[in-house]
This record gives sequence, C-alpha cells and structure tokens, in this order.
Amino acid sequence: MASPSEPELCAWDTEAYRTWMGMSEEEKKEAGVGGRMIAGRDSGSLKKPLRAGDSIADSRCVGAGLQDEKLLVRLSLKDVPTTEIENGVSSLWWSSLVLDFSALAPDELPNGVHAGVSYTTVTLNVPSYLDFILKKIKAYGGRLVRKRLPDDGGLIVALAAARNAATVGEEDVFAYVNATGISARKLVPDNKVFPVRGQTVLVKGEAKVLRTRIQDRSGKIKYVITRSGSGTTILGGTREDGVWDTTASAETSEAILSGCKDLIPELLNANGVFEVLSSQVGLRPARQGGPRVEVQVLEDKTLIVHSYGHAGAG
Repeated sequence: MASPSEPELCAWDTEAYRTWMGMSEEEKKEAGVGGRMIAGRDSGSLKKPLRAGDSIADSRCVGAGLQDEKLLVRLSLKDVPTTEIENGVSSLWWSSLVLDFSALAPDELPNGVHAGVSYTTVTLNVPSYLDFILKKIKAYGGRLVRKRLPDDGGLIVALAAARNAATVGEEDVFAYVNATGISARKLVPDNKVFPVRGQTVLVKGEAKVLRTRIQDRSGKIKYVITRSGSGTTILGGTREDGVWDTTASAETSEAILSGCKDLIPELLNANGVFEVLSSQVGLRPARQGGPRVEVQVLEDKTLIVHSYGHAGAG
C-alpha cells in the first residue's frame, strides 16, 4: 500500500480495495452464498456506499477467480516499531478502511516480529480472471487482435498501426486505451517508466490464509498468495528497481522457499519442503512520479486514455 505522504496513491488504494471487495461480494451473491455491502469505513462504521461509477451491480462476476481471504501482515523490523505504527497498529492509515481489521496477539507473532495485523481482502486467480474478462469483452461484441506495434516511430506511428489492425469495413477507431505497461517507455516514449523486477515461486496446494511479512526497513518482504480454485499458491518475492533480467535465479527461488516455510507450514510435505511447480520472473511497469492516468486529445480529436506505470498495483 501507499504511505500517508502519498495522498493520491492512498485514495487510489482505497478505491481499488472497495471495488475489488465489491466484486467479490457480488460474486458470492450471484452464487447464492450471501454477500455484504462494501463501503467506506470510519471508526468501524459504514460511511458511504460505492459511488455509482464503482457499482458492479449490473455485472456478473461468477467465474472471475475472486475469493475473500484473511490476510495476516507481520512486521518484524528488528523489534523496532516504525513511525507509522508508533501508536499501535490501529494508527495505520488504512486500518479503518479495510474489513475485519484487528491486531495479532503476541502469541501469534514469530520471534523477532514486532507487530502484526489481520484483515479481510480479496485474492485473484489471474489466469481465471483474464479469461473471464476476455469472455466478457467478446460477449459485448469485442474482438481480440494480436499485433506487434512499432515502438521506434513515436506514439502517433504506433496508433496508426493499431488503427489499421483494428479497423474492419467502415468501422473506425474513435478512442484508444494505452495500457502498454513497460512498453510505454519506448512506445510513447516515456523515459520515466522503469522495470521493477520480481521473482516468485508457484507451489502445490492452497494456503489456508494469505500472509505477508515485512522483514526490515529495506522493504524486503515475504508473501503467500493463494490462487483460489487452482490447487496452487504463489510465494514471493523480490523487488529490484531498474533490473531488466527476466531469467529466474535458482538461488533467489531457494531464498523465497526458505523464507516462506514458517508462513505456510501446512503446504510442506513429509520431508519438510514445498512441492515446486515453477519459478517465474516479471517486470512490474513502474514510473517515476507515479502512474500516468489521463486523457489526451489528439489533433484529429481522437481520444487516448493513458493508464500505465502502476508497478505492482497494475
């Protein structure tokens, strides 16, 4: 999450949480297993419902790969509290915004861990969700066109190539969404875009609960994310700013596996190890100064909506 010194990013995180939790609750309602209204929370009470623009009441989310999960966050920081929680974990800026927020009891904290919290959030099985989104687009009459766009002639050249690929018959393009991620660095071009390398390990079994452990002030982190319904769990992770290498490191994978053992012992086999299915590396598309989310009007009045640079929050 963002820090209190980044109010715009805090607002973004808040709306993202409400929207995703709202989708999860809608999926449960559609499946006939209940569901609750997701709203802003202030001192534990409901403050406001989602805005109309955030409503997913007219959407069908069943099959989107969403699942409510309890998340445990443990802050070790060498037994030294951070300024963000110097008055207790309830002083975290987002504590009143998430559902079911509570502090972990001392006996729930491993050695060396200063504090911990739990709250309800949502997990996303990304392959299932992407398949869900594609089916939804096609149901509305959308088409999927695969084409490599030129990135050496500037944005206008790339848009012209996209228009030629997408136009059918007398149809024409009246708007674009530029969600090109790390490729925006060359395509726009935008030199503020840079990669944040991350490596994860996929293991067999679904963890009973999400877990995150922030290890020290350098930002090193361990995390466990269930891929709901897939029988697998993602373990992480790393954060390397400006690194373009996409080759998985065996040494890094071993460090991730070792660091996550105490977080999800339920997935260890009789020999005390995980059953590893794969290791993968991704480049989070970050941007100096934060994400670019804005509408640009071209000379021919065509609209282009820029949405890139969200790093790991994309």
